Amino acid sequence: MTIKEVESITGITGQNIRFYEKKGLISPKRQEENDYRIYSDKEVEDILLIKMLRKLDIPIEEIKKIMNQEITVWEEIKQHREKLKIEENKLHAAIQMCDEIQQYHTEQINVTGCLKRMEEIEAGGGEFMNILNDYKKVSKAESAKKFSFVPNNACMNPTEFSIALSDYAIENHLELIITKEGMYPEFEINGVKYTADRVFGRMGAVVRCRVMDEEDVEALDVPKERRKKIKLFRKLLGIVFVFAMLFLLSGGNTGRFLALCFISCTLFCLYYVYGRAK
Repeated sequence: MTIKEVESITGITGQNIRFYEKKGLISPKRQEENDYRIYSDKEVEDILLIKMLRKLDIPIEEIKKIMNQEITVWEEIKQHREKLKIEENKLHAAIQMCDEIQQYHTEQINVTGCLKRMEEIEAGGGEFMNILNDYKKVSKAESAKKFSFVPNNACMNPTEFSIALSDYAIENHLELIITKEGMYPEFEINGVKYTADRVFGRMGAVVRCRVMDEEDVEALDVPKERRKKIKLFRKLLGIVFVFAMLFLLSGGNTGRFLALCFISCTLFCLYYVYGRAK
């Protein structure tokens, strides 16, 4: 079968099929006379399996292990289910509150009563979860402001640059729209506008992306003062971790004591971020 025929059978675009080939998930043969890809029934079955696993939100790297027979489909699905259960538990309290609000449907919601009930649900660990949730929101926003990746090609021209961005978006489940091609392209990811450039390092070409307006990705549902303190805490966290590991590796009771001191300071800073920045 040709790639067009496979597109029709599987509902997967040719761009995605070629991306799966780049990632080593499938290996179609090529015709000797024109070097065109030809696909067997086995490749079609593999593509349909990949489609199913991607719909379950299983990462490309995990799917590759299945295709390389490093792990069975059943083992991977079992592990993935455990991860999904963790996420489900995180959402349980929010779903519970939505259900309770719906039960008392009136023209005007009793906001005070709802907030009180939410505080009751959050009791016994809820405050700690609030700290973590705020930290996650700010960390996600900071990561979205600028990021980089190693492309599959050297991005030597605008076409290669666009292909590299497209591959990155497919691999990470992102909606990409390229609004301006070039060596300094402009594009949108999930509705947020970015620009990018290319530099060369030890790993070869590196694509650097940065948001055009930081407000578009800011964690605005976290209070401004708390956001500032979380950002400062994130910068200090890496330094604290390095010193704690150095003290632990130095061995002895003194090293363990100093590592404990650093970790305690970190936890105090985390409490400070939440407790003082209401």
